[in-house]
Amino acid sequence: MPSIPTPSTSHSQKKSKDTTTTTTTTKPARSTQHQKVIENKGKEASETQLQASLSHIQTLRKTQKRKPQNDAFPRSTKKVAQLEPIEYRNAVREGRMEAQNATGQKQKKESGNASEDKEEKRIKWITMKQLPIGMTMLGVTLHCEATTGDTLVALPYGLRASLRNCAVKKGKLIRVIVVETKPKLEISILVNQELKDSDIRKGITLSATVNEIQDHGYTLAFAPALKKGFMRKEAHTYQQGDIVEVTCVDDGIWKVMDSIPPITYDIRADAIIAGMVFNGKVTHVLPSGLRVNFSTLFSAQIAKIHTQDKSYKVNDKVRNKNTGYTKTTGILLTIL
Repeated sequence: MPSIPTPSTSHSQKKSKDTTTTTTTTKPARSTQHQKVIENKGKEASETQLQASLSHIQTLRKTQKRKPQNDAFPRSTKKVAQLEPIEYRNAVREGRMEAQNATGQKQKKESGNASEDKEEKRIKWITMKQLPIGMTMLGVTLHCEATTGDTLVALPYGLRASLRNCAVKKGKLIRVIVVETKPKLEISILVNQELKDSDIRKGITLSATVNEIQDHGYTLAFAPALKKGFMRKEAHTYQQGDIVEVTCVDDGIWKVMDSIPPITYDIRADAIIAGMVFNGKVTHVLPSGLRVNFSTLFSAQIAKIHTQDKSYKVNDKVRNKNTGYTKTTGILLTIL
């Protein structure tokens, strides 16, 4: 008789199939959830790494910003430590030398400015040793030595000189030039060798030699390079060879003046000669004399012995006569 399957067997097989199906269908759900968990953990790790990277970048940026500040000090301990001992000593030595040179130049500049100010505010006392050959001076004849024929001449600053083989009347004002300083001071009559015809203007006063006597006057010679002048006969009479102080009153016309007029025009430094008169203004009053500006271009000194024992103050106007001039000694004046 054929066997009939019991319901329990059929049900158990069905249940087994259902269980298999259920197991098969639930496994994907678990893996998806696990993946989500892993993804979430991955995101958290990525965010942590990102934050760490950002923090590291910020730290690097701060370090890079501070580097130029450290580089601004080339003598930092870090860089000096990289030098060899001998290089370090050389660097220190060079640095000290540069500092000394800079200090020396600064002191030299300051001392130079101070010396210029001191030079401007002091009065030089002129001695025979300081007189250069070729200096022009204004002198007064004292007397003529009978034995030698030389004339003794008094010069500024108490100097005395001999005028060789030239007999000039006592008390005469003459322009001279220094020709010798050793063993004694010797001078010669000034011949205006530095002047040009363009320097001869109305009002200038020069020394001249009577070259020729004419019916109505005298022909005057000033220098080989200068044209001759003419002076009319007046109260004074002169002999050929006499030295006279004359003032230009017109083109080629000269005259002996009772007083020398001041120079009122700008003049070249090389054209300044002893005996010229200038109007000046006092700039410094010193125990040893005065400093004076004149002709808008020049500064000169007046020693106390040549101030006529008068008292002056800054900005006082004075009339001075040039008693000597050279580039070495400067312009020497005396108060009239």
